[in-house]
Amino acid sequence: MRQGSQRRAKRANYMLRRGPFIGGVLLLFVMSAFSELALAEARQTKLPSDQSADQKSAIERTRKLVNEVRGRSYLEIAEAKIKIETFKSESNFFKARFSITRYLTFRRLQIIIYVNPAVFDRNAPETALRAVIAHELAHALYYKRKNWFQLLGLVRLTSGKFTREFERKADLMAISRGYGEGLIEYRRWLYGNLPADKIDSKRRTYFSPEEIMMLITGLREDPDLANKLMKRVPLDPKQLAAAIK
Repeated sequence: MRQGSQRRAKRANYMLRRGPFIGGVLLLFVMSAFSELALAEARQTKLPSDQSADQKSAIERTRKLVNEVRGRSYLEIAEAKIKIETFKSESNFFKARFSITRYLTFRRLQIIIYVNPAVFDRNAPETALRAVIAHELAHALYYKRKNWFQLLGLVRLTSGKFTREFERKADLMAISRGYGEGLIEYRRWLYGNLPADKIDSKRRTYFSPEEIMMLITGLREDPDLANKLMKRVPLDPKQLAAAIK
């Protein structure tokens, strides 16, 4: 018994001595792991903090949509503080992220939903906007449910396959909560507002209108279908058809 206690005491002393070093190495690893994500984000321009009238309008309209959709369909994060910011992109109009700076300094997670003001200039339908906000709130819910170490797994977003699974899971959650028809409307609007060379990539990454319709039909027959598909996300129409059978 005494020898066991001595061994445990030695281990504890070792960890106390090495703790700062181990913590430093871990922090460096995490910062390195997220660097690729940060670089990818940098390719899409965050608009200046000195907001124009269009930016302010986009933020207010997005905040209203976020509060409406989460109050109706995402009660799990109804009280969460969500920051709205604007960004500029040719091919993206919304994205949900968390503050990497706060994450790396072990502070309370800050969810940020970014909006591209062009989405309102190009008259995206209201039903479509609610649906894509439901998709982004699925990401926000994911972030809130995960702990610090689990969020580290998001460095895999640099992988095409993981990104497709991640985005399609958010689609599944939005569709299962009643936003399937709106998501179809959004994707059709999106394809009409993208550079031609970006459309195929969007169709691969997210569920297409045809796939969403298959999911809506499948959910009518099996309300638990979305939960089943979360375990192994179909990445193309053939996989989806096989999973629904």
